[in-house]
Order: sequence, then structure tokens, then C-alpha cells
Amino acid sequence: MSHNSIVGFFLPVSELRVVLIGNNWPDRCFVEDVLLGASLARNKGETDRCLCTKRLVDNKNLVIVNTPDLLSDKFTSFQLLKHMNDCLRLSAPGPNVFLLVLKPRNFTEDHKQKLCWILEHFSAEAFKHSLIVIRSSREDFSEMWERFMTRSHIADLEEKCRSTFLVNQTTDTLKLLEQLELIVKANGRKSLICKAFLDSAITPPLYADAFFRIVLLGKGEEKKTQLGNFIVDRWHRSIKISVVTSVFKSGKWGDIPLTVVKTPNFFHQSDEMIKTEIKRSVDFCKPGPNVLLLLIKPSKFTEKKRRAFSSILSLFSEDAFKHSMVVMTHDGAETASARELLKACDGRQYSMSEHNHQSLMKMIEKIVLQNEGSFLTFEEAVVYKENKPTLNLVLWGTRQPEKTLVAKTILGPNYMDAVPSGDCVRNLRELCGLCVSVVELPPLHKKPHDEVMKTSFKGVSLSDPAGVDAFILVLPVGPLPDEDQEELKTIQSTFGSQVNDFTMIVFTVEVDPTTPTIVKFIKENKDIQKLCQSCGGRYIILNIRNKQQISELLEAAEIMKHFQKSQMSYTTKTYICTQKEKEKIKDEYILNLEDKLEDLKLNRNKSLDVSTDLRIVLIGKTGSGKSSSGNTILGRDEFMAKSFQKSVTKKCQKAQTKIGARQVTVVDTPGLFDTTLSNEQVSEELKRCISLLAPGPHVFLLVLGIGRFTEKERETLKLIKKVFGKNSQKFTIILLTRGDELKYHSMTPEEYLEGGDEFFKSVVQECGGRYQVFNNYNKHSRPQQARELIKKIDEMLKDNGGTCFTNEMLREAEEAIQKEMKKIMRSKHEEIQKTVNEIKIQLQEELEKVRMKVEEGKADLEEKKRVKDAELGYLYENLNYKKTKIKKECDRREKEDRWKKEEEEQEEKDFYIKLKRLQEKLKMSSDEEEKGKTQEMYENLIEEKENRKKEMREYWEKHQEEIKLKEKRAERKIKALEEKYEEKKINWEEEEKKELAKLEKLEKEPTEKYEKVIEEVLQKHEEKARFQAEEHNEFRKKYETNFAGLMEEHREEIQKLEQEHARELEETQKKLQEEYSLRDELASFNEKQLKEELLQKQKEQEKMKKELEEKHEKERFKLKDKYKNRCVIQ
Repeated sequence: MSHNSIVGFFLPVSELRVVLIGNNWPDRCFVEDVLLGASLARNKGETDRCLCTKRLVDNKNLVIVNTPDLLSDKFTSFQLLKHMNDCLRLSAPGPNVFLLVLKPRNFTEDHKQKLCWILEHFSAEAFKHSLIVIRSSREDFSEMWERFMTRSHIADLEEKCRSTFLVNQTTDTLKLLEQLELIVKANGRKSLICKAFLDSAITPPLYADAFFRIVLLGKGEEKKTQLGNFIVDRWHRSIKISVVTSVFKSGKWGDIPLTVVKTPNFFHQSDEMIKTEIKRSVDFCKPGPNVLLLLIKPSKFTEKKRRAFSSILSLFSEDAFKHSMVVMTHDGAETASARELLKACDGRQYSMSEHNHQSLMKMIEKIVLQNEGSFLTFEEAVVYKENKPTLNLVLWGTRQPEKTLVAKTILGPNYMDAVPSGDCVRNLRELCGLCVSVVELPPLHKKPHDEVMKTSFKGVSLSDPAGVDAFILVLPVGPLPDEDQEELKTIQSTFGSQVNDFTMIVFTVEVDPTTPTIVKFIKENKDIQKLCQSCGGRYIILNIRNKQQISELLEAAEIMKHFQKSQMSYTTKTYICTQKEKEKIKDEYILNLEDKLEDLKLNRNKSLDVSTDLRIVLIGKTGSGKSSSGNTILGRDEFMAKSFQKSVTKKCQKAQTKIGARQVTVVDTPGLFDTTLSNEQVSEELKRCISLLAPGPHVFLLVLGIGRFTEKERETLKLIKKVFGKNSQKFTIILLTRGDELKYHSMTPEEYLEGGDEFFKSVVQECGGRYQVFNNYNKHSRPQQARELIKKIDEMLKDNGGTCFTNEMLREAEEAIQKEMKKIMRSKHEEIQKTVNEIKIQLQEELEKVRMKVEEGKADLEEKKRVKDAELGYLYENLNYKKTKIKKECDRREKEDRWKKEEEEQEEKDFYIKLKRLQEKLKMSSDEEEKGKTQEMYENLIEEKENRKKEMREYWEKHQEEIKLKEKRAERKIKALEEKYEEKKINWEEEEKKELAKLEKLEKEPTEKYEKVIEEVLQKHEEKARFQAEEHNEFRKKYETNFAGLMEEHREEIQKLEQEHARELEETQKKLQEEYSLRDELASFNEKQLKEELLQKQKEQEKMKKELEEKHEKERFKLKDKYKNRCVIQ
């Protein structure tokens, strides 16, 4: 109720509603009289209910609600809430002001806590509507107020409220009303309404007789009766006979009415009967129960009973467990199911062995208050069904026959044979009161990673939503082979380390499992013991021929299920979380390896500088996948790529990316065998290619698609040699695309290369055996594929001395480009300088703005520093003042103690004088009577002295204790002030550092920003100049004729090869035609032979049929003739 919503109503000018709360009834009455301007006639004693007085005062309709002593201990929490509700009802639509009439001398810390509790339950805004009122009959009270305020609880309360007002016999009514009017105005003339009180069921409705409405649920009839009698206190024992229907009894706890409903044993009743009885129990305690007591025997509470309780509670409205408490009928250890039920009830429990009525009722009251008086209703749509508990098992291991035998032994006739493909299959059977689910997991250690993930996920998902209760490793008794070890590693790697908590080992035998030889082998074999320890020592030896042992296996699995440390089952959610964690660890590991690899590369060979740029050229026939491979290297779709035989890329293209700390440049080339390009176009593109690659590529990637190696690939190699020279082979790597086809055919790259023709093998050999396989369709693996390729390129560069490929032509091209670039940059000098100057002007303007902001920030910081220093100074002075005050108090006490001791010494002296006089008198006295009186006086004086000594000893002991207590309080107070001072000082210093750092960063930002902008402008101009120089330079003009001649020669060679290929193709077709003709003749012959054989068989069958018919007819006539007088044969 501390989060109540506040509904405000605008206060009519003529109305003021006031609630009086305090710890002294006479003072509250006095304040009420001051407000009314007259004394009311009241009963002498204090009232136990709220009183409301209405009167017109100073043209205001004044409504005063005087409460009983709510701060005393005589009211329970429920009674307090009831009085608070009465306050709201009497001051409807809500109070404007709370007058907290307090007597400081008697106001304790407990009073303060209770008062805060009351106001917070009204509303979080209640303190803003509160005024502390103090009554005093002394004239010097204002001087004493500071001493009262040294009490921390009064001071803390005053900080929360609006203000404090002092009243006495001379206080004017109008003055107090004026103070109240100020509070009303400060709150926007709105009254305080607590919507939660008006809407909740904390105060019982008119048709409800009880505040506590309790329903008892459980199995034991006698224990429910005993608990009901204990709560109501006078419940008749005859109620024990009602075992088939719900009964109720009303009573009281003090003045609080309550109703207790005892339900029958629901665990053995039909669904309709359960619904009827739940509805009846709700009707007995309308509008609905607010407390459910769940009676259980903790040591024998099973999962079945826990689920039954959950189903019964689901018949009530939402959040039934929030209204529930577990009652232990007996002492004893709790089962896992009992702990689960306690957890659902937020740990609320009571033991009947305590026999503490007050403790039980306080717990019940707390449940009602925590739920803010809400109650439960009957949900008609929900039906309780007693579902059998499930036990989900997954069998795994490499020994398929043993797994199948175990599954068949568990499932019996319900077993379904596994799918031939080795997929997971789930089988169900009701056994030993459980619904047992068995999933057979095929061996995983030899499967590809993707298939392992798919199969393992399916194995877990088949047991959803409950999850897998036990992973059972099936092994025969014997030494562990390597494949079993591999399977275990695969399972642990796939399912994570958590799978060990759910794993149990089943050793299969066909003899008595207690045979000493078997037991000794399992206990003494180190590998098996290590395996068992990894699974928490959970194993069982199972005779697969003895079906009675199945109950032992299921019992072991059930025990493991209910005593899990981590969670109740292994679900798909657990599996997915494990995979995410593995991916995270793998990514971190890869990043660390990459960093280490980069460091190794930097230190391995100083001649190979891996931080330098890397230039790659893609060469290959149309449709081989050059553009797609370029996109894979770049990690983005830069080059247009489509699966057409016609070349998509018509012109050489260049793109760049960052891989690690290196700048990688990729050049994509046109299809060298594109029939749509003329000799001049191909020649032009080759010149462009050389310009783009200057001063030289680090690698030629010869792109070949997975498939048959044709003449076009051979011509591509020849063209590279003609254009770049024979030495280019040292810088060539074969890039095989469509790597997914190899995976589809379950073929490794080595197997593919081994199966190629001799020419293809020789090409690979000429390129140093260097090749790489790309799967351009798998975009997720692009970074990995690119890193692997870069690694091979670096290895090749190391072999080539760490330099790029170059020849005279490429060197000449680079010189021409550099010359053209310088020319372009000179022509752009004025434009670049103009741009830089504009940027500098913008920088100056922004620097000026920033400087002003920084100065303003520093000024604000100085002002904050001045305020904070003043605040710290005040705290420091206050600390010194408190220290001085405490020192003065100590000095005063010491002075008083000295006076007290001087008085004692004087008393001691007076005593010895008196004693001496009496002794002298005794010596001088001769009269026996007088002497007896003197002796009596002497003894009385001695006794008086002893009593005085004892009294003073007790006084000083008590005084010393008081002094120590005061000193401790003073030390705590001083320590708290010092800590507050140091905390504020440290916070301010940290805040000042942060502000200064922000200002310093703000000052540097413009300069850094514009330096970066200038650098980017210069870089863009250089890139643009490079692009123009690559397109137009002296090198391209010079070699235009050479390239045209070279391409013409290349075209002629291609034509000759095409003519030769056509002739070979024609001869091959002729040979195939002759072969097909022979096959047709053979097929015709075979067909003819088959037809003749078929005809012959038909004739034989007809002949046999005819013979059988004739034989049958003869037999018929014989029988007819033989039995003609006895029966008729038709």
C-alpha cells in the first residue's frame, strides 16, 4: 500500500478537514479545542474509536477527526488499518491536514516508526500534508525546544513534515488556522485520498462476517481438524466425522472475526467433486478466502502431491500461492518437492509442533496485510486433473545394440524400432506410476558438426517442455575403447558441462549384477572410475534379462531428478544458453589466436611486412565466380555477381577493405572469353587492369569452378603467361569456387584434386600446389574464408621473399601513374588550399564558441565550488561545535563529580567527628542507662555509615555506566558527522574532477575533429587523383598497339582450338552413334527372346489347364456315380 495512487479533489474554500494523530489524548483534545475556539464536553477516559466534530469556524466548515492513541501497542496492524479507514470515511473525500500532536518527553523511536508506517500507508504524499504540533504549559518552552530536537527521531520526523507549531493556553485559534491554510495552499488546495483503501477488501464488506477467511487443504483429516480447533480455539471435535464435504466454523482472534473452512481429501476425488467442494469453500467465506493453509508431511511429500496442490490452487483466481502458507504436520527432513512447494509460497511455513497460537495468527495476519486485503475467487473454467508425473530419459553411447536392449527392456511392447537413418525417436510407456519417455540418441562422435548440433537439439526438444530428467550412458561391462571416450567428449562439448549433473551410467550385463568379478572390475578399473566420478558417481549395473530391475533404474533416475543442484531438468532453453556461451568463448578464443598470430607474423620474418597493403587480382573465365569471390574477400557485396554464362563484369573494378590491420585491394577483371567483347575492348581492359595493379599484385587468384576442367581454363593460364610472363606462376593461387558441392558429395578438396585429369594436376603443380576452396553462398563464413586465404597468400609471399609481383611493364605503369598524380594534385592545389582555409575558419568559429562554453562551465564550477565549500564549512563548523559541546558536557560532568566527591569527603569527616564524640561520651559516661543510649546511637551511626557507603557505591557504578553510555552515543554522533563530512568532501572532489575532465575534453574536440576532416579531404583528393591517373596515363597510350596485337594473336589461337575441338566432338558423336546402334540391336534381340519364352510358357500353361479340367471332370463323374443315391453333386 506504499504505492497507492493519489486522487486529488479541489478543496472548497469554506471547508477544511483535519485528522489528529498523536501519543497523548489530553494534548489532542486541547489542540481540538484550540481549533474550535471552545472547549468540548467529553468523557474523562480515552476513546477507542475515531470521533468526528463539525463546526463553522471563521467562515470555514471545519471537520476534525480525533483518533485514539494509534501509536500505542494495544492495536494490531489490522485494527490500525481499520481506524485509518474510519478516518478516511469520516473526512470524506479526504483529509487536508494531518496534525501530529506529539509529547516530546514521551515520544520514542518506536512511536516514530509506527507514525511513519501509518502515514506511508495513507499515502507517500501524507508527510506533505502533515504539521507537528507541540503543547507546553511552560513559558520557556521555546528555549527548551532545541534540547528536544537533539533527539534524532524528532529531528528526522520534522524534516519530512511541513513544519512545527507550538501551542499553549494563550494560542489564538486564527493563528493555528492560518498555519493550516498555508499547508493547504502549498498542496495546491487538494485533499488526500487513498484509493487503495476505498477499493480494497481490507475492511470487510457488509456481507462478510470475518476479516480472516482461512481454507485448510491437505490429506490428513485428523490434522486438519486439530489445526482448525487450534485456530478457532473452541471447535467441537465432532467435526472430525465430516470427511466427504467442506465444513466451516466461525470464531474470533481477540476482537477480530475469522472463519475457518476445512476441506475433504481432494487427492482421491473426481474432478466434478473437487470443483463442487472448492466452490462450496468459497461460498462459506464470502467474498472469498484470503489465506490458504497447505498441510503436508515434509518427509513423505512427493512430486505427485505437489502437482496435485498446484492443480487445486489453480481452481482459485490468479496468484493463489501469494495467499498460501505451508503447515508442517510432522517434524522431519524435507523432500525436494516440499522445498519446491515452500519456494512457491515464498518460504512461508508453520510447524504444528510449535503449538504457538499467537505466532500462527501473526503469520496469517501478515499474509492478509501483504496482499492488501485482496481475496481469492473460484475460477469455473479450470478443471483439476491428476496427471501422472513424467520421467524423460535420453539413452546415448556408441553401442547401439546395448542401447536398443535397454530401451526394449524399459518400454516392453511399446518399443518402436529406431529410424534407419539414425534419427532420434521418442517412445512412451506408463510404468511404476510414471509416464516414462525414452529417446535413443544415435552415436555423434563420427558425425559432422552441423549434424551433431541438429541431432542433439532434436534429442532434447522431444522431451520439451518438461525437459530431460536423465541422460543415460549405456555401456557393456568391459574396458572403455577410444570411441566411447570420443563420444563422451562430443556429448560434453555439445551439451555443455551441465550435462554431467544429469548423466547416469548403465552398465549392461546378462548375469547377476552382484557377481563379484563384475563389481570388482567396475570398482578397480581406473578409466571407468574416472568416468563415474565425472558423472557424480551415479551408475547402476543392469541385467537386461531381468525386467524386475527396471524399477531400480527408474527409482535411481527419479532420485537424481529430485536432488539436482542446478535445476530440475535439462531443457532446450538450457541447450540454447549453452551454445551461446560456447560461441562467446569460441569468439574470444579466435580473437586471442588472431592477435597472437598477428604478433607471430610480425616477429617471424622481418622481410615480410604483413602490415603493408595487399593487392589481389581475380582472373578466370565467365561465370567462374570471380565477382562473388571478390565479395567474399571484401566481406560485402561490392561487385555485381550473377549465375549467367554472359559476363556481368564488363570493366575492371577495384575495391578496398580492412582485414585485421591491413589494407586489402581487390581487382575484379572482365570475362576473358566473353564473346560480346571485341579485341580492342579486352585490350583496353587489360591495360586498365595493369594500371589498377601498379606497382604490382601480390597474388593472382585463378578462379575455377568445381567441375570439369575445360580448354577455356587452359587458355586463361596461357594468357596470364603471355601478358605477365612465366614468372607470374610463382604468384598464382588456384581458387576453387562452389565448395558447397564438395560438401554435398561428401568429398574433400584433396580427393577432388586427386580425381582431376593430368593437365589439371600439372597446373596445380606449376602453381606450387597452392589452392583454396571458397563457398560464396555462405555469407556468415566470409571473414573466416578471407582470413584463411590471406594466410596462404602470406605463406606464398614469404617464399617469394616478401615482395609483390612486378615486371618492367608494371614498374613503367606505376611511374606513369605517379607522374600523372603529381600533375593532377598540382592543378588541384588552389582548390585544396581553399577547402583547408574554409575548414580552418570554421574551426576558429567553433573554437570561439567552445571557449565561451568552457568559460561558462568554469564559472559554474567555481560557483558550485563556492556553494559546496560553504556547505562543507558549515558541516565542519557544526562538527567542531558538536565536539566543543560534548567536551563542555564532559567538563561539566567531571566538575559535578568532583563536587560530589568533595561532599562525600566532607560527609566522611563529619561522620568520624560524630563517631569520635560518641566514643568519648561512652568513655566519660557512668550512668548505665545513658551509656546504653549512647551505645545504641553509636551502632546506629555505624549502620547508617555502612548503608551510605553501599548507596554511594551503587550510585557511582550506575553513574559510570551512564557516563560510558553517553560517551558512546557522543562518539557515534561525532563519527556519523565526520563520515558525512568526509563523504560530501570526497563526492565533491570527484564531481569537480569529472567536470574539469569534461571541460578539457570539450576544449580538445574541435581541434581533433578538424584535423581529421583535413586529413580526410587530402586523402579523398589523392584517391581521386589516383583514379584519374589510372584511367589516363602515358603507359596506356604507349602499349595500346602491343595489347591489340597480343589479343588478336590470342583470338586466332582460340579459333584454331575451337575448330579442333569441333572435329574431335564430331568424331566422338560418330563413335557414340555406332555404340548406341549396337546396344539397340542387343536390346531388340533380348526383347525377341523374352517374347518367345513368354509365348512358350503361355502355351504350356494352357495345356496344363486343359489337362486339369479334364481330370477334374472325370473325378466329378466318378463321385456322382458313386454317391448318386445319397446326395446330389452339382
